[in-house]
Amino acid sequence: MFRLGFAARILFVLAASLVAFQLVALAVINMTAPEDVDSRFPLPAQVAAIVTLIETSPQFRDTIERAVEGPDTQITITSEAPRPETVLSPQATAILQRFEPALAGRQVSIVAHDQNLRPWARIGARWFYGLRPFSIAVLLNDGDHLLVRGRGRVPRRLFGLPVGIAAGWLGFVIAAAGLMLVWREVRPVGELVTAAESFAATVKPQKVTPRGAPDLRRLAGAFNAMQERIASLVQSRSFMFGAMSHDLRTVAARLRLRIEALPPAPARDAALADLGSMEALLENTMELARPVPPARDVALVDLVALVGEECQSLTSAGRTVHFEVETGDDVTVAGDALALRRAVINLLSNALRYAPHAWVRIATQDGWATLIVDDDGPGIPPADRERVFEPFLRLETSRNRESGGAGLGLAIVRKVADDLGGSVRVGDAPTGGARLEFTVPLTRDADRTA
Repeated sequence: MFRLGFAARILFVLAASLVAFQLVALAVINMTAPEDVDSRFPLPAQVAAIVTLIETSPQFRDTIERAVEGPDTQITITSEAPRPETVLSPQATAILQRFEPALAGRQVSIVAHDQNLRPWARIGARWFYGLRPFSIAVLLNDGDHLLVRGRGRVPRRLFGLPVGIAAGWLGFVIAAAGLMLVWREVRPVGELVTAAESFAATVKPQKVTPRGAPDLRRLAGAFNAMQERIASLVQSRSFMFGAMSHDLRTVAARLRLRIEALPPAPARDAALADLGSMEALLENTMELARPVPPARDVALVDLVALVGEECQSLTSAGRTVHFEVETGDDVTVAGDALALRRAVINLLSNALRYAPHAWVRIATQDGWATLIVDDDGPGIPPADRERVFEPFLRLETSRNRESGGAGLGLAIVRKVADDLGGSVRVGDAPTGGARLEFTVPLTRDADRTA
């Protein structure tokens, strides 16, 4: 079965809209044109007087015809019986009802003049009222008929309404139908967008029902298959990393017990330090490899208090950290408290690893909280400001490999920011070093009271 594609359907809807526009234009033309020809008929009393005059003075019929005929009225006396209309429009019926009382006792009918119209033009006379000019026919006492015709045509009608109003309504209906068709064709696209956003946030397949144009159906089917394959791949990777993490932690725990059982010696202390670095690397790698945020309870975290605690801890350890809060608003963030703390620790550690001093500020604007960390180290070149967030990347030109770290700190910071719907970026600090801005959304009052 032939089915229009998505593009063809949109083009069809646009074409229908153009038709609707043309009908509305036709409505405007007809509504502004002089159409009321009903006033061109003489008054019923005038027609009654003409009939009386003709019947009382038959010898002056020709003179009466010339005297009465004018620019708006034409009268004809014929001995041939006219063919009256059997189907009358509401307007013709109203005119007939106006003349019958004045011509009481006489046969009055409506006669259409359609001799000059083609047969197809007479089809649908009940719909297109008034497209045929007509006359009022009055039977005289001698058997002749008086035809009184108003020059011009009666108001044109469509479905019983003035054509302007009818065309306007028809245009409105077509436009409304066009909007509904567009919405019907675009709705599957919206469902795909919603499913894609949900899948990106949870990595759980969101099945989309194929509907609409054939290409949209194929797209929905391909999207469903892609979700299943990606979800299966992520699940397999998570299972693999989980198994590796469990086994490595078990081996590391046994190794630590054996090292700690050795007599105190510099080699023992170095081995424990290396083991600690390996465990930290393992933990950071697992955190970064996790495909979705961990299934922990979302908590309301006071960002000022959290950052203040970490700054105080570093200060107590002899590091130089200046902490400042540039807002009087409540800085509460909804998220995983452990992940937030890890991101803050990584930001501060990154600054102090390559610089002697760090300046930490918290600011808020338009529902967002920004943690700004400046240092007075060598800074980060503009060309490398996106690369620093790549896992296991170290900038050899400006960073010392002996300073520690595995290149996962900022990668974890970006992952935490993404999980919270925020962002992190690198810039230049006024102190000459690097500036890192960690921005996350603030908790709304409605979420806080829920």
